[in-house]
Amino acid sequence: MQTHRYDVTIRFSHCDPAGMVYFPRFFSLFNDAVEDWFTRGLGIDYADLLTVRREGLPLAHTEADFARPVFMGECLSIHLSVDRIGRTSLALAFDGRVGDEHRLLARTVHVHTSLRTHRPEPIADDWRARMAPYLREAAA
Repeated sequence: MQTHRYDVTIRFSHCDPAGMVYFPRFFSLFNDAVEDWFTRGLGIDYADLLTVRREGLPLAHTEADFARPVFMGECLSIHLSVDRIGRTSLALAFDGRVGDEHRLLARTVHVHTSLRTHRPEPIADDWRARMAPYLREAAA
């Protein structure tokens, strides 16, 4: 199984007054990882997807477990993998690490939608083929 690695240096804007990433900000970082994965990992330009093709991937479900805080100045590596590819939805897993230390695990479910109709649309076969290497063996 392949994972997509997205690295981010934690900045002041990510943190609460204690200098730790404020938990809602993690969900923005997960979305950054998804955008990066589509563009760099899958070869599907995410900006083009939304603005030209008018397709979206809104969240339908999310959950996260935080093992340890992530602090300002640390480099958080988010390893993205695919738990499941459904007909119109996609379940992703995010393993957050600082160096070799596990800090968090999150899961999201995204629904592929038309931004014109705001209705679910089937995930195309070419997307499935590009995503297949990221499918977790345990989920396959």
